[in-house]
Amino acid sequence: KMYSKHEIEEKLTLKKYSKSTIDQVVEYLIENHLVDDQKYINYLIEEYDYKNYGFDKIKYKLSSKGFEAKLLSNLVYDEDREHEKAEYLFKCYCKDNQTKGYKNLKESGFNYLKSNGFSTSICLDTLSKIDQYVCKEDDKDILLKALEKYVIMHRVDLNDEIQKEKIIKRYQAKGFNYRLIVECMEEIL
Repeated sequence: KMYSKHEIEEKLTLKKYSKSTIDQVVEYLIENHLVDDQKYINYLIEEYDYKNYGFDKIKYKLSSKGFEAKLLSNLVYDEDREHEKAEYLFKCYCKDNQTKGYKNLKESGFNYLKSNGFSTSICLDTLSKIDQYVCKEDDKDILLKALEKYVIMHRVDLNDEIQKEKIIKRYQAKGFNYRLIVECMEEIL
């Protein structure tokens, strides 16, 4: 496993080695090319890029490893690659979250992309293409299908007020509004 100079210093400090011993060990490792922060940064950038992290998340992860600022200042921002990664992630996110509904998918998708390190402009550009990734069913159709499936799988009696309230809370947590949930449950009855 590779380590940064900073990580090695931290590990040795935790083991209560003296500052002079730590400096000697780090110097030895650098002289013998066993620790190379630039090589490690390049490796991590490749790994994080493969995981489709955005530029901001890559920068954050690298700085949390304790690399010197001058090494991180050489990072190159590639807007085309950022768009490509964000679109890929959002496409996967949409596929996994179709039951959220169009509006909620947009909101949660924005948060998902931001948490993966993409700039606001990249997130908004990607979300503007949501129609390419999401079937334009309206929220009512999505909710009706989800409720029907849930009622069948869990053998729910929609005439039971307690079960009815549980379902309402469940789908409100998924972003559907109360009126729409009640309306769909009445249609199922």
